[in-house]
Amino acid sequence: MPIEPTSVQRDKMLVLDQKKRTLVQFLAGGDDFLNNDYLKHTQKATLEEGGERVLQTRIDQVLAGGELPYRYITIDSYPSSESLLMAFENTREMRQAAISDIFAILVKPNPWVPKITRWLGFLTPRLSQWLGTSTEKPLIGFTDQANPDIEPVLETVEILREHNGDVPFLMMNLNKFSPSEWKTRGRISGKSAYQFYSARIMPYLISVGGYPALYGSVLSILIGDKNNPIYENWNDFAMVYYPSRSHFLRLMTNTPKGAAKIRRAGLKKAVLMPCSSIEG
Repeated sequence: MPIEPTSVQRDKMLVLDQKKRTLVQFLAGGDDFLNNDYLKHTQKATLEEGGERVLQTRIDQVLAGGELPYRYITIDSYPSSESLLMAFENTREMRQAAISDIFAILVKPNPWVPKITRWLGFLTPRLSQWLGTSTEKPLIGFTDQANPDIEPVLETVEILREHNGDVPFLMMNLNKFSPSEWKTRGRISGKSAYQFYSARIMPYLISVGGYPALYGSVLSILIGDKNNPIYENWNDFAMVYYPSRSHFLRLMTNTPKGAAKIRRAGLKKAVLMPCSSIEG
């Protein structure tokens, strides 16, 4: 598996209009000591080049999207493409020793989505009462129509339950929009269908105390090819905060009628990964 960007991928990043770069990396490796050392080493290299480690997490499971080997996610912000490439070059030796597979994407964050949804958190108690999300509903028959390429299935939901249900966590969302059209009040694209779904689900997310900690569009792939198990020309990336897995299940089992159908129409592929934050 590739663990360095190709010359084509480097050149594509260098011609992007964005001055600042937000890099999301999915990391696979076999040795916890080396991996933890690698996280510290790369964070230091990022800081030395004027960047910032926005987030680093341990992947607890793959809730939707199939079996994947990745164990960690790092999100770094750099002032320029050149600073990103220099930080990469300065960690090459350790990366080759510690990491067996990397899939890396460049993301353009939307700063307003986290700010607005966090500000609306004062409505959580009232929305929870109005929308009926204060308790979790039974999952009987809930996952019968689930598409494992984009949705949790009963088996992965049960694994989710095995983790500590009262600890805050982040849900990584990676979305590829469907090219097909979805009919409702005319004809709209898969992207529009998913945006319609997001608008419907947002009050429910806020009602359980959740919010997108980071949300943005995917600009390009920096590392990865078709041999990567997670490879896809992804459109959307998000890290969504939940107060606990219990809160996530309250959202999942109380979504508005028809919302799941709209989401299925909007997405061709999706990956969901519950993650635990790692202190830097």
